[in-house]
Amino acid sequence: MRDLRSIAGIIALLAAEPGLARQQHADPPRPPASGPIARQHADPQRPTAGRPVAQTFWRRLTEYFRLSFQNISSLGEGRTEPGRVYVATLRDGRLVGAAIPASAHTDLTWPVIAADGTVYALQGGRVVRILGEESLVPVGRTSRWIKLVGVAPDGSVLGLVAGSRFGRPAILFLDGTVLIGPAPTSAEDRRRHQLLLQQSRSFADGARLQLRRPEAHGQLLDGMDVYLEHADSSVAVSDCGNENCGQPSRSPDGTRIAFVR
Repeated sequence: MRDLRSIAGIIALLAAEPGLARQQHADPPRPPASGPIARQHADPQRPTAGRPVAQTFWRRLTEYFRLSFQNISSLGEGRTEPGRVYVATLRDGRLVGAAIPASAHTDLTWPVIAADGTVYALQGGRVVRILGEESLVPVGRTSRWIKLVGVAPDGSVLGLVAGSRFGRPAILFLDGTVLIGPAPTSAEDRRRHQLLLQQSRSFADGARLQLRRPEAHGQLLDGMDVYLEHADSSVAVSDCGNENCGQPSRSPDGTRIAFVR
């Protein structure tokens, strides 16, 4: 178990390692022959010398994932711990049955969901693709990831890697290439990075993913649950009782929510 301060401390220590600040390609590119990976290389939104990594990173967060970067953190939500990844399904803003486990592994953090339903998560600082309850496939070779944020339309995974107090924006492509942007320098960039390190999320459509202590018989329980909130409604996505659930993320179409229990 660790809190947001400890995460910042770990990032700062890793930032001192030589060579990281110069690392723009954490994994050497492997040009694909055909298929969706080949199409990804033709993606007009892929970062280039004229389109910096950070620009592409933030543009996708605001235009595709529709994040609004409002500070809505909950008391105690900074604590994160590995666990099992669960996925809840929504229809018309309502929960469809109970959330189901995506993996039997209990050492996963920060899951994200692609448009096709593929779930990625972190396992010990590396990105893995969840193919079933027992099957995890490593993606890329970089092991400095501290948080995943989402999966872009081309299948690339967005997240933060170690390299400064607030982390550095990074994009992992399907061919294993990792492009790493610079550490935040302006006050606004640092604010956005701080918000990304929180567990709560606010979206441009007014939805919010937030953590709260659940109640039973009028009493607050010891655990944390994930809630999807709108101005006029609140849906408990998880049912964790005295256990801690958190690290939620929403699929691009808003119909699925992944979290860690």
